Amino acid sequence: MNWTTRLALFVSLSLLAATAAAQSGSGSVTCLVSQYLDTDTNECVNYENQGVKASTDFDTTIDSGNTAWMLAASALVMIMTPGVAFFYAGLAGEDMASNTMMMSFVSIALVSIQFWAFGYSAAFSSHGIFGWAGYNNVREIPSGTYGTGIPHILFAFFQTQFATITPALLSGGIVGRMKFGSYLLFILLWTSLVYDPLARWMWSLKLDSSWEITALGWEGKMGSLDFAGGTVIHIS
Repeated sequence: MNWTTRLALFVSLSLLAATAAAQSGSGSVTCLVSQYLDTDTNECVNYENQGVKASTDFDTTIDSGNTAWMLAASALVMIMTPGVAFFYAGLAGEDMASNTMMMSFVSIALVSIQFWAFGYSAAFSSHGIFGWAGYNNVREIPSGTYGTGIPHILFAFFQTQFATITPALLSGGIVGRMKFGSYLLFILLWTSLVYDPLARWMWSLKLDSSWEITALGWEGKMGSLDFAGGTVIHIS
Protein backbone atom coordinates (compact mmCIF):
# COMPACT_ATOMS: atom_id res chain seq x y z
CA MET A 1 0.00 0.00 0.00
CA ASN A 2 1.64 3.27 -1.16
CA TRP A 3 1.42 6.61 0.62
CA THR A 4 -1.36 8.01 -1.60
CA THR A 5 -3.61 5.05 -0.82
CA ARG A 6 -2.91 5.42 2.89
CA LEU A 7 -3.68 9.14 2.75
CA ALA A 8 -6.96 8.55 0.93
CA LEU A 9 -7.96 5.89 3.47
CA PHE A 10 -7.09 8.19 6.37
CA VAL A 11 -9.11 11.07 4.92
CA SER A 12 -12.11 8.80 4.28
CA LEU A 13 -12.10 7.43 7.83
CA SER A 14 -11.75 10.93 9.26
CA LEU A 15 -14.73 12.16 7.27
CA LEU A 16 -16.83 9.20 8.39
CA ALA A 17 -15.94 9.81 12.04
CA ALA A 18 -16.71 13.52 11.78
CA THR A 19 -20.07 12.83 10.12
CA ALA A 20 -21.05 10.31 12.78
CA ALA A 21 -20.05 12.69 15.56
CA ALA A 22 -22.04 15.52 14.00
CA GLN A 23 -25.13 13.36 13.62
CA SER A 24 -24.82 12.08 17.17
CA GLY A 25 -24.35 15.56 18.57
CA SER A 26 -27.25 17.06 16.66
CA GLY A 27 -29.68 14.25 17.52
CA SER A 28 -28.98 13.89 21.24
CA VAL A 29 -30.87 16.19 23.58
CA THR A 30 -30.51 15.86 27.34
CA CYS A 31 -33.57 16.98 29.28
CA LEU A 32 -33.95 17.78 32.95
CA VAL A 33 -35.58 15.22 35.21
CA SER A 34 -38.67 17.47 35.25
CA GLN A 35 -38.86 17.46 31.44
CA TYR A 36 -39.43 15.04 28.59
CA LEU A 37 -38.28 15.08 24.98
CA ASP A 38 -40.93 15.97 22.42
CA THR A 39 -40.09 13.70 19.50
CA ASP A 40 -41.91 15.94 17.03
CA THR A 41 -39.96 19.11 17.81
CA ASN A 42 -36.86 17.46 19.35
CA GLU A 43 -37.19 19.89 22.27
CA CYS A 44 -37.51 19.41 26.01
CA VAL A 45 -40.97 20.08 27.45
CA ASN A 46 -41.77 20.62 31.12
CA TYR A 47 -44.12 18.20 32.87
CA GLU A 48 -47.15 20.02 34.22
CA ASN A 49 -46.44 18.67 37.71
CA GLN A 50 -45.03 15.64 39.52
CA GLY A 51 -48.37 13.87 39.29
CA VAL A 52 -48.29 13.89 35.50
CA LYS A 53 -44.86 12.24 35.39
CA ALA A 54 -45.92 9.78 38.08
CA SER A 55 -48.70 8.65 35.72
CA THR A 56 -46.77 8.65 32.45
CA ASP A 57 -43.02 8.95 31.93
CA PHE A 58 -42.75 9.93 28.28
CA ASP A 59 -38.95 9.48 28.22
CA THR A 60 -39.00 5.84 29.35
CA THR A 61 -39.21 3.10 26.74
CA ILE A 62 -40.92 -0.26 27.16
CA ASP A 63 -38.57 -3.08 28.13
CA SER A 64 -39.85 -6.20 26.37
CA GLY A 65 -38.15 -8.59 28.79
CA ASN A 66 -39.52 -6.92 31.91
CA THR A 67 -42.95 -6.65 30.33
CA ALA A 68 -43.02 -10.33 29.38
CA TRP A 69 -42.01 -11.34 32.89
CA MET A 70 -44.67 -9.12 34.48
CA LEU A 71 -47.33 -10.60 32.20
CA ALA A 72 -46.28 -14.09 33.27
CA ALA A 73 -46.15 -13.09 36.94
CA SER A 74 -49.61 -11.50 36.73
CA ALA A 75 -51.01 -14.67 35.17
CA LEU A 76 -49.44 -16.80 37.90
CA VAL A 77 -50.91 -14.63 40.66
CA MET A 78 -54.29 -14.71 38.90
CA ILE A 79 -54.47 -18.51 38.96
CA MET A 80 -53.62 -18.53 42.65
CA THR A 81 -57.19 -17.47 43.47
CA PRO A 82 -58.84 -20.47 41.72
CA GLY A 83 -56.16 -22.61 43.35
CA VAL A 84 -57.20 -21.33 46.78
CA ALA A 85 -60.84 -22.00 45.86
CA PHE A 86 -60.20 -25.67 45.08
CA PHE A 87 -57.98 -26.09 48.13
CA TYR A 88 -60.56 -24.66 50.54
CA ALA A 89 -63.35 -26.63 48.86
CA GLY A 90 -61.48 -29.84 49.52
CA LEU A 91 -61.07 -28.94 53.18
CA ALA A 92 -64.67 -27.78 53.64
CA GLY A 93 -66.29 -31.04 52.65
CA GLU A 94 -69.00 -31.94 50.16
CA ASP A 95 -71.79 -29.87 51.73
CA MET A 96 -69.88 -26.56 51.70
CA ALA A 97 -67.63 -27.11 48.67
CA SER A 98 -69.60 -25.06 46.13
CA ASN A 99 -70.21 -22.18 48.55
CA THR A 100 -66.55 -22.11 49.51
CA MET A 101 -65.44 -22.01 45.87
CA MET A 102 -67.87 -19.20 45.07
CA MET A 103 -66.41 -17.11 47.89
CA SER A 104 -63.02 -17.22 46.19
CA PHE A 105 -64.25 -16.76 42.62
CA VAL A 106 -66.51 -13.82 43.47
CA SER A 107 -63.47 -12.08 44.91
CA ILE A 108 -61.98 -11.91 41.41
CA ALA A 109 -65.06 -10.17 40.03
CA LEU A 110 -65.91 -7.82 42.88
CA VAL A 111 -62.42 -6.73 43.93
CA SER A 112 -61.33 -6.21 40.31
CA ILE A 113 -64.19 -3.73 39.87
CA GLN A 114 -63.39 -2.05 43.19
CA PHE A 115 -59.71 -1.73 42.30
CA TRP A 116 -60.56 -0.29 38.89
CA ALA A 117 -63.11 2.16 40.30
CA PHE A 118 -61.03 3.62 43.13
CA GLY A 119 -58.97 0.97 44.93
CA TYR A 120 -55.82 1.24 42.82
CA SER A 121 -55.93 5.01 43.05
CA ALA A 122 -56.46 4.93 46.82
CA ALA A 123 -53.51 2.59 47.23
CA PHE A 124 -50.97 4.04 44.79
CA SER A 125 -51.89 7.51 43.50
CA SER A 126 -49.56 10.28 44.64
CA HIS A 127 -51.81 13.14 43.54
CA GLY A 128 -55.04 12.61 45.41
CA ILE A 129 -56.90 9.52 46.56
CA PHE A 130 -59.00 9.55 43.38
CA GLY A 131 -56.27 10.74 41.00
CA TRP A 132 -56.22 7.42 39.16
CA ALA A 133 -59.84 6.43 39.79
CA GLY A 134 -61.24 4.45 36.89
CA TYR A 135 -57.63 3.97 35.74
CA ASN A 136 -57.56 7.64 34.73
CA ASN A 137 -54.16 8.35 33.11
CA VAL A 138 -53.10 4.74 33.76
CA ARG A 139 -51.92 4.01 30.25
CA GLU A 140 -49.69 1.75 28.19
CA ILE A 141 -46.81 4.18 28.81
CA PRO A 142 -44.51 3.44 31.77
CA SER A 143 -45.19 5.21 35.05
CA GLY A 144 -42.65 7.65 36.44
CA THR A 145 -42.81 5.95 39.83
CA TYR A 146 -43.92 2.32 39.49
CA GLY A 147 -42.55 -0.49 37.34
CA THR A 148 -39.96 1.39 35.30
CA GLY A 149 -39.82 -0.04 31.79
CA ILE A 150 -43.24 -1.70 31.83
CA PRO A 151 -46.65 -0.24 30.90
CA HIS A 152 -48.35 1.48 33.82
CA ILE A 153 -51.56 -0.41 33.08
CA LEU A 154 -49.64 -3.70 33.46
CA PHE A 155 -48.40 -2.69 36.91
CA ALA A 156 -51.99 -1.85 37.88
CA PHE A 157 -53.16 -5.24 36.58
CA PHE A 158 -50.46 -7.02 38.58
CA GLN A 159 -51.47 -5.22 41.77
CA THR A 160 -55.13 -6.00 41.09
CA GLN A 161 -54.34 -9.71 41.21
CA PHE A 162 -52.85 -9.34 44.68
CA ALA A 163 -55.91 -7.42 45.80
CA THR A 164 -58.26 -10.16 44.55
CA ILE A 165 -56.51 -13.06 46.23
CA THR A 166 -56.38 -11.45 49.68
CA PRO A 167 -60.14 -11.72 50.44
CA ALA A 168 -60.06 -15.22 48.95
CA LEU A 169 -57.51 -16.19 51.59
CA LEU A 170 -59.84 -14.82 54.26
CA SER A 171 -62.77 -16.89 53.03
CA GLY A 172 -61.36 -20.08 54.51
CA GLY A 173 -61.94 -18.77 58.02
CA ILE A 174 -65.63 -17.98 57.57
CA VAL A 175 -66.88 -21.12 55.81
CA GLY A 176 -70.33 -21.87 57.20
CA ARG A 177 -70.23 -18.78 59.43
CA MET A 178 -71.42 -16.04 57.05
CA LYS A 179 -74.13 -15.72 54.43
CA PHE A 180 -72.97 -15.24 50.87
CA GLY A 181 -74.61 -11.81 50.55
CA SER A 182 -72.97 -10.64 53.76
CA TYR A 183 -69.64 -11.90 52.48
CA LEU A 184 -69.97 -9.75 49.35
CA LEU A 185 -70.47 -6.64 51.45
CA PHE A 186 -67.66 -7.68 53.79
CA ILE A 187 -64.99 -8.08 51.11
CA LEU A 188 -65.95 -4.79 49.49
CA LEU A 189 -65.64 -2.92 52.79
CA TRP A 190 -62.57 -4.87 53.89
CA THR A 191 -60.69 -4.19 50.66
CA SER A 192 -61.58 -0.49 50.81
CA LEU A 193 -60.89 0.08 54.51
CA VAL A 194 -58.09 -2.40 55.26
CA TYR A 195 -56.23 -3.60 52.17
CA ASP A 196 -56.07 -0.32 50.24
CA PRO A 197 -54.74 1.75 53.19
CA LEU A 198 -52.15 -0.92 54.04
CA ALA A 199 -50.97 -1.04 50.42
CA ARG A 200 -50.69 2.74 50.42
CA TRP A 201 -48.72 2.81 53.68
CA MET A 202 -46.25 0.20 52.45
CA TRP A 203 -45.96 0.35 48.66
CA SER A 204 -46.96 3.84 47.50
CA LEU A 205 -44.35 6.14 45.97
CA LYS A 206 -44.22 9.76 44.86
CA LEU A 207 -41.96 12.28 43.15
CA ASP A 208 -40.67 14.81 45.68
CA SER A 209 -39.88 18.48 45.07
CA SER A 210 -36.59 17.52 43.40
CA TRP A 211 -38.44 15.03 41.15
CA GLU A 212 -36.80 12.03 42.81
CA ILE A 213 -38.79 8.87 43.63
CA THR A 214 -39.45 8.57 47.35
CA ALA A 215 -41.80 6.69 49.67
CA LEU A 216 -45.28 8.15 50.15
CA GLY A 217 -46.71 5.89 52.86
CA TRP A 218 -45.58 6.18 56.46
CA GLU A 219 -44.36 2.57 56.61
CA GLY A 220 -42.30 3.08 53.49
CA LYS A 221 -40.83 6.27 54.95
CA MET A 222 -39.75 4.30 58.02
CA GLY A 223 -37.80 1.93 55.78
CA SER A 224 -40.15 -1.05 55.93
CA LEU A 225 -39.75 -3.52 53.07
CA ASP A 226 -42.42 -5.83 51.71
CA PHE A 227 -41.42 -7.48 48.46
CA ALA A 228 -44.15 -10.12 48.23
CA GLY A 229 -47.06 -9.07 50.44
CA GLY A 230 -45.94 -10.35 53.83
CA THR A 231 -47.42 -7.26 55.49
CA VAL A 232 -50.05 -6.01 53.08
CA ILE A 233 -51.54 -9.42 52.31
CA HIS A 234 -50.72 -11.95 55.00
CA ILE A 235 -50.64 -9.83 58.17
CA SER A 236 -53.83 -8.03 57.16
